[in-house]
Amino acid sequence: MAAPAKCPSNSGEWCCAINCTNNRSKNPRMSFFRFPRDPERCKKWVINVRRDDLHSKPTEKLCKNNVLCADHFEVSQFMNPALRNKLIHCAVPTVFDIPNKPPSVTPRRPPPKKRCIPVSSVHFISEEPIHTEKSQSAKPVRELTPKKVALRKKLHSARQQLYRLKKISEKLHPAEKPKVSMQEINEILSEHLKDKTLDFVMIQIRMAFKSKYGLRWSCTDKSLALSFYHASPKIYRLLSKLFRLPSESTLRKSMSSLDLKPGFSPSILQALKVKVKSMTPDEKLCTLVFDEMSIKEAVCYDPKHDVERVFEDYAHLGRSRYIANHACVFKARGLTANWKQPFGFLFSNGTVKDVLLKQLICIAITELEQIGLCVKAVICDQGSNNMAVTKSLGVSSATPYFMHNGTHYFVIYDPPHLIKSIWNNLRKSGLKCGTSEVSWKYVEAFYAHDCKLPVRMAPKLTDKHIKLPPFTCEAGYPVIRGKGGHRDNPDIGQFTSALQQVMVDSRMVASTRKSCKDDLDVFVFGLQNIASSSTPELATTQTNVYPAFNLQENVLPSLLNVQQANVLAYIAGYICHRIAPKMCLTTDSHPEHLFIHEKTTVLPPHYY
Repeated sequence: MAAPAKCPSNSGEWCCAINCTNNRSKNPRMSFFRFPRDPERCKKWVINVRRDDLHSKPTEKLCKNNVLCADHFEVSQFMNPALRNKLIHCAVPTVFDIPNKPPSVTPRRPPPKKRCIPVSSVHFISEEPIHTEKSQSAKPVRELTPKKVALRKKLHSARQQLYRLKKISEKLHPAEKPKVSMQEINEILSEHLKDKTLDFVMIQIRMAFKSKYGLRWSCTDKSLALSFYHASPKIYRLLSKLFRLPSESTLRKSMSSLDLKPGFSPSILQALKVKVKSMTPDEKLCTLVFDEMSIKEAVCYDPKHDVERVFEDYAHLGRSRYIANHACVFKARGLTANWKQPFGFLFSNGTVKDVLLKQLICIAITELEQIGLCVKAVICDQGSNNMAVTKSLGVSSATPYFMHNGTHYFVIYDPPHLIKSIWNNLRKSGLKCGTSEVSWKYVEAFYAHDCKLPVRMAPKLTDKHIKLPPFTCEAGYPVIRGKGGHRDNPDIGQFTSALQQVMVDSRMVASTRKSCKDDLDVFVFGLQNIASSSTPELATTQTNVYPAFNLQENVLPSLLNVQQANVLAYIAGYICHRIAPKMCLTTDSHPEHLFIHEKTTVLPPHYY
């Protein structure tokens, strides 16, 4: 080993090799490389440098304080030999100005032997002899005679003619490929794939050999694609790049055919009527289910109907000036067959009044019986308005039914709410069992003590049992709440959009925080049942829910300044300009009452 070279205090700026004086200030364009952090590679560098003082230093200190310049690396050790500023991952320094140099790492291969090209490998014909530098060192090539040249030309033309004849023969008599029908493929794949997965694979096989302008999608294909799109539009756009799927505009056009607005939907009832014709008498037995949920008060514009959805809307029963904050959905559900279908909804301020709810129940029963269904019972929760309706209908524990058009209809409270009612009574007032009293505080105290134990006595008792989540007797509400980031109270526009998706897409998954389990019932109405043409409206009469609104009761406050009055006048003029082509202003015998009549139906004056 050579004696260590004397280095300045700032050794990180100087090359640490023996007999090398390169540094960063003297050679600014030269690259300097620190010792590697890998202990094995660092050990190789220390051995090749041939300095005794570096053997005792740890790897971290070597990497921090010592460098080698680019002159000590072979060309093969650089990723870019021209610039010489990047080493390969296993580079080792081997170029040093010392007697005992380390061995080179560049492999030395012998130069390739000189070979002459044989005549048989030449693909061109030349009358002159071939003379190259390689052929001069080998045996001389014989010159071709005129007879051989002519024969080679004939052989070349014969080969070309044979190639052309083979191509013509393939066109006239193509090779028979084994043909497999789509039905056979379906039967083979059905043994290994599930139903929905099989449908997706068959769509890809069917559309694989068609151009993008020749794609034709069935209602089943669109329904499957809608389930993907409703789950995540962003994922659907990614899948559209990988697979053949309908475009977003195609799905929107399919959904736009469903005219969904407050009231009992004529298109859904018409589709139900077609389905009912193929049902057996037992399958026609059903129940009428209705439930309410709270929604957010917000102004929503419906561009399809050119209406602002913000106030109470009871459809054919009229509208009011009060802002809607509740939604009520009506659904028909089979008793002996596994089917269900929502067919109507409305918006109200608070829970629906018992007087209006009684009329809506009677109208819903009439509509279902007109399409061929046989309603046997009405199911709802134990809300105060529902209790008032059942009381007005004459329902009691002795007579748990009411009469409508000469038919008995039973009223059933959904079991989840009955359990919740017991829970509420136990929590508020307690229960008495003979002379003993059961109080909810005992349950809370037991749960608080049990949670602290290392081995719990009641491991299945959770916070959900102490604080019950919201109950719904309809499995559609958890799905609606699960849309858009699990919102508990959507606005009118979000509720209508989510309900439309639920009606068309039966594969939508409810929230994991729902309070009810999934049922096995399927929706009768689907994408294939959406009528492209308009359906006739329900034959119902137009009535006003509230009396006429007196404009004198809502005089504008006189505290408005000039700017506020101008803004209010501008907005009022714009609204009148928009509704002028569709509305006309009239007054009745009382000039203080102002009515707005639409060209199709008469609306309550207080709605506007």
